[in-house]
Amino acid sequence: MNKFSISTDSTADLYADEIKDLNLFFLPLSISYTYNGNTEILPDSFQNYQEYVDFYNKLRQGYEIKTSMNNNYIHEEFFRAIAKSGVKELLHFTISSGLARTVEVAAQAIEEVRKEYPDFHCVVIDPLTTTVGQGMLVKIACEMRDQGKTLQETADYINEIKNHIQHFILINNLDYLKRGGRISGFAAQIGKIAKLTIMIDFDKTGKLQIRNKTMGGLKRGIAGIVTGLDKHKPMANPRCIVVHSDNLTGAEELAKAIEEKSGIKPEIRIMGPTIGAHVGPDGVAYIFLSEDVRNN
Repeated sequence: MNKFSISTDSTADLYADEIKDLNLFFLPLSISYTYNGNTEILPDSFQNYQEYVDFYNKLRQGYEIKTSMNNNYIHEEFFRAIAKSGVKELLHFTISSGLARTVEVAAQAIEEVRKEYPDFHCVVIDPLTTTVGQGMLVKIACEMRDQGKTLQETADYINEIKNHIQHFILINNLDYLKRGGRISGFAAQIGKIAKLTIMIDFDKTGKLQIRNKTMGGLKRGIAGIVTGLDKHKPMANPRCIVVHSDNLTGAEELAKAIEEKSGIKPEIRIMGPTIGAHVGPDGVAYIFLSEDVRNN
């Protein structure tokens, strides 16, 4: 019997079958789709690959898509149901505190639930990342749980390695960064004309930062990632992932270049909507564990 249970919200970008196989408690965010004045709100709980593709096609078609942070009430109901089921110890993962207040909201909700279930103990992990980086940490925690590690041993290790996750995120459609306020409308227009590709990553506080701007489109950006690998020494088990926002061809090209450079064959995954709505369609990224910690 496992010594503790694990939960995550949908920002970890785990597939539906993985959530089931890993025996996770799962809390989806909400996604609002607005088109021609009509709005539909759906949970972030895609069940198959085609739903991810449909999401990015909606972005291409001009849908206004927003993801909503779960509020205190939703978190309370989620944790209360887990405590009521008999779980005494829980490790919970959520989106980086550099992107949203969810870590704080979850912690507040747990304190409320503990008034009714005082023997319920939950540690909330601030992963300082999201999407597949967060999912990577969830999977490591599940492995430690299944090996018989304690909640505290697992939480300590996750907090130790989370800033060793490196990110190379390439965006070649700057409109979505513009909508999120990351760049000006003028810069986005110039970027289109110049075929400018932006590289972003997470800093040590879990915030997204623009790191590089490359002329010449995605191919030049991929070359920049490969060159940047010289600065990092992968861990013995580097957990390498190439993730894309409905750009499988670009992802395969990036994975091939990484394998040729390092001898490591990355897993290829599709990005979920939480960050995908800001990255926009056709982006690619490389996320892996390294011996060194990430940049400031």
